[in-house]
Parts: sequence; C-alpha cells; structure tokens
Amino acid sequence: MQAQICFIIIAGSCLIPDDAICQDILQPLPYEKKLNIEAIKIGRKVKIDGNLNDTAWLQCNTVSNFIISYPIEGKKPVNETEVKIMYDDINLYIGGICHYNGSRKNLQVENMSRDFSYSNNELFNIMLGTFQGIKSPVLSLSVTPYNTQLDIMYFYDGSYSYNWDALWKSACRINDSTWVAEIAIPFSSLRYPTDSTVWAINFTRNNRSTGELSGWSLWPLAYSASRLDYGGLLKNIHPPKQNLNIRVQPYALYKSATSAKGKLQTGGDIKWAINTNTLLEGTLNTDFAQAEVDRQVINLTRSSVYFPERRQFFLENANLFSIGQAGLFEPFFSRRIGLTDEGAIVPIKAGLRLLSQSSKQSYGLLAMKQDGDSVNSPAWFSVLRYRQNIGKNLQAGAMEVLRVDEKGSSTATSLNPVSSVDLFWRLNSTMYLRGMASHSVNSGYNTHGWASLAEWNYSTNFITAGIIETFVSKKYNPKTGFLAREDFINTRPSLQMNIHKKWFPHSIAFFTPFVSADIYHEASAKRFQEANLVFSPLSLLFLNYSQINFNINSSWQHLSENFQPVGGINILQGNYQFTNYELNGQTNQATHYGVGAKVSVGKYYNGNLNSYSISLRIAPVPQIVIRINYTRNDFSNIGENKSKKSTYLITPQMLLAINANMQLSGIYQYNSETKSGKINFRFSWQYKPLSYLYLVYNGISGNDNNNSGKQYQQNAIFKISYVWQL
Repeated sequence: MQAQICFIIIAGSCLIPDDAICQDILQPLPYEKKLNIEAIKIGRKVKIDGNLNDTAWLQCNTVSNFIISYPIEGKKPVNETEVKIMYDDINLYIGGICHYNGSRKNLQVENMSRDFSYSNNELFNIMLGTFQGIKSPVLSLSVTPYNTQLDIMYFYDGSYSYNWDALWKSACRINDSTWVAEIAIPFSSLRYPTDSTVWAINFTRNNRSTGELSGWSLWPLAYSASRLDYGGLLKNIHPPKQNLNIRVQPYALYKSATSAKGKLQTGGDIKWAINTNTLLEGTLNTDFAQAEVDRQVINLTRSSVYFPERRQFFLENANLFSIGQAGLFEPFFSRRIGLTDEGAIVPIKAGLRLLSQSSKQSYGLLAMKQDGDSVNSPAWFSVLRYRQNIGKNLQAGAMEVLRVDEKGSSTATSLNPVSSVDLFWRLNSTMYLRGMASHSVNSGYNTHGWASLAEWNYSTNFITAGIIETFVSKKYNPKTGFLAREDFINTRPSLQMNIHKKWFPHSIAFFTPFVSADIYHEASAKRFQEANLVFSPLSLLFLNYSQINFNINSSWQHLSENFQPVGGINILQGNYQFTNYELNGQTNQATHYGVGAKVSVGKYYNGNLNSYSISLRIAPVPQIVIRINYTRNDFSNIGENKSKKSTYLITPQMLLAINANMQLSGIYQYNSETKSGKINFRFSWQYKPLSYLYLVYNGISGNDNNNSGKQYQQNAIFKISYVWQL
C-alpha cells in the first residue's frame, strides 16, 4: 500500500512540463549591483505621530519603484509605495507612504490584534539584517493602517518566531489617497556589529485590495522577503555603541477562584543582551495568566491531538530548541513544562535561558524548576542545544534534554535524558535535505529507545514536492517531548503545483492541485497500520486570498485492537477501506463579512460519516470582530452495534478594541462529546510598549476531564506588568 501511494505522488510529478521544472529561479544580484539607500543622521529626536511633517524628513533620501513578488513576479504594482529613512543617536526612523485607490474600506485589516496574520492584512513591512550574512537572523517589523504591530524573527532554515517581541514605536495615519506609517526602532532593541556601516534591508507592502505583495528589492515567489540575500543595502549607518541592554519586566497578580481563597503573586522576567549575539534570560514565579486558551477539538483520528504552545516565555526564540516534526514527533516540547497532559497548570518556580545565534554558530541552555501538586512530583528540566554552520549551506547540531522527577510518596526519583543530533543541508536554491536521530533513556523503567527523521524538499515558483520519513521505536519515551503515537514508522510524501496562466480570469491567482499521503506502520513488528491519501484535483487561490478546494480522501486502516473515536461507538479490530469527498473554501477574511465552510461526506470504517463546518465572521470595522465556528459530525450505521450518533462543537468569539493598545476579547467553547463549556474573557491594555494590564475571567461548566461528574469552576485574575529597558 505504501509503495502504491508513493508511486501515485511521484508519477504525478512526471505530468509537469519539463520547462516548468527546469525554469530558472531568480538569482540574487551581486553585492555591487544591489539596490541601496543612504541613511541620513539627524541631530534630534522626531515625534512619532504618523504625519511625516517634521522638517527632518525633508532631508531624507526616498526610495520607491516597488516590484511585485506575488502573484506575478516582476510586474509593477497598481499602487506606489515610498520609503524614507534616517537616524539619530537613539532611534532608526523609517517612514512609509502607501498609496491606495478608492475609499478607506479598501484598506483591508482583519482586526486590531497585535502579531496579526501577515497575509490577511494591508501592511507596510521592514526586513532588517544587521549582520548581513545569509545565515544570520532577520528582523521583520510590520504595521497596518490602524497601527497594529507585528514583529517576527526569521531564521536561515526557513523557521520563524511570531512571538519574538521588540520595543519599538509606530504611528499610522489614513489620508484620502495614502496611508502613512512612521516608525522608530530604538538601537537598544537591536543587536549589530560594533563597526556597523552597512546593513541588509528590504521594504515590502501587502496590498490586500489589489492582491499584490510587492517590495523594494525583488525576491522569488518561492521564498519570503526574509531572504535578504535578495534585499538591498542600508548604507552610511553609524549606530551608537550598545549600552548595558537589560530589560526588566516584573509583574503583580491577584487571583480569585471558587475553589480557593484569593491569592497575591509576584514575579517577573529579566533579559540581558550580553553582546550582539548572546541573550541571557531569567524568570521567577513564571505566570501565563494572559496566554490564549487552547481551542477544543473532536479528535476522530488514531493520533494524539497536538495543542500548540501559547505561552510567551516559551514561544520567544523557540526555533533553536525545535527539531523534529511539529504535530508528529519532537524530542523537546515546551508544553510538557508547567502543564499536565490535560492542560492543567503546574506552578513554575524559576527558570534560566541562555541563547546565542550568529552566522557561525548557535547555542542555547534552558533550565526550569517545576513545583509539585497532589498528583505530580516536583521536577527539574534542562535543555542544552548547539548548532554549527559548516560552509555556506550546511548546519549540524545536537541537543540534550533532561527531565528529573523528584521522589514522591509512592514513586522513586526518575531521570529521562534524551539525546539528539540533527542536520540541515541546502543543496541549492530550490532543494534541501534535513535529518535527525534521537535516543531516550527512562531510568524509572530501565528502558531506552530510538527515533529518527529524514526529509527531502524541492520548491520553485511552480512546484513544491517533498517526503518526510519518521521512525519511533517502541520504547522511545521523551517525557519532555511530543509523540503523536508510539512505536511507528510514518511516511509523508506530498506534491503541489502553483499554476498561473495568462488566460485565467483576473481574480484567480493560482490553480494549486496537490496530492499527499500519511502512512503509518508499526515499528516493532513492521506491520501496516493505516494510510491516508488526499488528492485535490480542484484547488483555486484567488487574488483576495479567497480559496476553494475539492478533495478526495481515501483511507486504508488496519485495527489491531478495537477503536473508539467517540463515546458510544466501538469499531472492531480488522481491515477497513473507505473514501469520503470534501469541499471546502473561504471568502476574503479581511473584509467586513467573511464565510468559511467545509462539507465532507462518505464512508468511515464500516459506516458513514458526514461532517460539516462553518465559520461566520462579522467585522463592520476592524475594532469590532465577531466570529462563530460550528463543527458537526453525524455518524450512522457504524461500529459494532451499527450505531448512530452526532457530535458538535460550537465556538463564538468576539474582539472589541478601542485602539491598537486597548482590547477586550472573549471566547466560549461548548463540546457536546464531553458535555462541557468553557468561557474566557480577557481585557488587555498596553499602556506603554510591552507593558500591560490584564483582567482575565475563566469559567468551566459540565463534566470534568474524566467525565466522572459535573463541575463548575471560575476564576478571575488581575495582572499588571511593566518593562524597563536599561
């Protein structure tokens, strides 16, 4: 079965015209031919108000003539963008003038949230590489016309951190035919060589009303603008000598709950940029009261649900410690610290993190102390990571994860070391190889096991193809990691084409047919477990980011034991083959009203399953957003008793914003399978950059996690934090 599915995917690639596969990818310009802009130094600070009417702006050099990267590489955009740049002894100043047509409603912004979706919002963006080297991290700062901010850190291997936060200021103003972004980036928020005179830089514009992503210096459609080997140069930059560069962020919190007395808690974080490459962070009484709640799901697969990390401390710079395959196999998964498998909070007393990333090497150390509770013994966690750049295109690394669970009333002290090595090799501009191997030891049971991963990926403007092979032995047990299941071999080939023809209607950006497979074998017995094949003969992406897909999903299942996807349905062991048909799509999610829907009908094991999902979005203005998600599964004639059952999950959400810094959000989730409802309200006020006041309310009603009885819990939290940049 595995060979048949892989053959289908590989054979599909043979249908691609040779000229499409062999088409040349745009190459970076030689250094001496790169676009450049000279930074002008001024003698005083500039008021950031979004006007660009300070006389200092008249002294600046201006660049324009942006070029489209998406959807049609190399064309001139409909609306022009102009950029000005200057600096003083404190800040780097950048002004963006973004022209647009029509009324303000053409400035499509999804909501007022910080760290918004890059593709779903009108924005002006700066890509900055202070070290110039292709393997050095790239800073990305974006603003929308409503002055919401997004900062991202990009890395050489294609990974990125949405949760990297910098201290910077911005102000935006919407005029009749332009919107203006005025940005001040403190040099204290940046790291750079002491002898800096030239930095790598690029400016981009996402124009949602025209569906164009353009930039000052063109980069290939297959890549992102973070590839600053395609960027331009910022010349004549003489930043000040870096100061102590310490950021202190204390907090105070008061929590009241139905099951306990009110409690006052204090703690905080401290960050010290030791030098241009190295950051030391400490945390005391770490708190995540403001973190977003997990989204509930009804899991119909045989694998564990992967809930992503949402806590800010662990999200920052997480890329260095992230190896493996998210959602399938990771030797280190930060949600294992301070949270139980059910998502309950276990207090973290203290932690320390040391990070260093440069064009030559990267290393990191993470150490955390977790308190115990009535169920869990106190535990210590440590992660040591090292990665070396070898030549121009090769990275090799190693990571050691150690968990020590202290002795409990009925348990002995246990150690769980997990050792891993990894490799990333970019063969050329379109192809890379990635691999890793990992070994775990569990002293509590005196067992050890192995795991490995290998990936090949090929990507051009026209085609993306790849295959990932994962092996996890029966006794591999990373207690501070994530496994979708135990004892498995997983094979995931995929192929997608991005086709654009001149005769396409103007509204269509790409026709993107794809085929992928997800195949499992039992590692210890080399026995087939399951295979899932997805073929999409119709997949359209529109210029306004609407999309529609028709998928044919075929599944082959071998159950070695009975399987209960939901309560009341028992599927007997045996072999099954079934197919369902899925139609899904969504409208432009940045307009006033948006709809997303998915309908899946067909077989499921020995019965039938029809699934329906709909999402409604109402946003008369970016400051008011209401969304309702509803998912329903109807089983019929299924399982041992030919059962009939329906499950549903409903999630209404709202986001109200006075401005980009003061917001109220709320979400309610009701799961019919667990007969439980969860509600979360969060008010946040960013009263100065990265300093917040939070009011949080949580409520849970219905069955507990074990479905053993009714429960009703609620708590309220008041939290205030403050940032000092020294």
